[in-house]
Amino acid sequence: MADSALPAPATRYPAVGPRAIATLIDSVVGFIVVGVPVLVLFGQKSTTNVSGGTSTSYSTSDPKVLLLWCALAVAYYVLFETTIGATPGKLVLGLRVRDASGSKCTPRAALIRNLFRVVDGFPYVVPYLVGAIAIWEDVSAPGEGSIPRRRRIGDRVAKTIVTYR
Repeated sequence: MADSALPAPATRYPAVGPRAIATLIDSVVGFIVVGVPVLVLFGQKSTTNVSGGTSTSYSTSDPKVLLLWCALAVAYYVLFETTIGATPGKLVLGLRVRDASGSKCTPRAALIRNLFRVVDGFPYVVPYLVGAIAIWEDVSAPGEGSIPRRRRIGDRVAKTIVTYR
């Protein structure tokens, strides 16, 4: 397809695939940046002897640590989406988060859309099934013709969109 036949960048909304890959990248980056330090600082350290040395692992079952981890994960998304318009995963895939008018995402909107990850991520045995169905079923906005906006529930509530840069 020729570039002239593509919709304007502000109306090119990514489908489930690119958004899922961005979320996977952010999960890995977030685990390294947020999860590992939280486990090292607040987890229980156990060291076992193995052939050739020792092995150290960290774990926790403390709900306060899990709550801290979740709060920092939300802060990760909010910080990146409000300062540069995208998380590292979205940047790799050429995506950005904007408000419904195409302006920069506000901290309030970023917080709302990311708190709704709990809803979009359900059921947790098939992660983000609700979010994927919401993206597949989203309709176009008035005046946009037949181009679906592909918003998950968090985007709808926060009045945000994810577009290609």
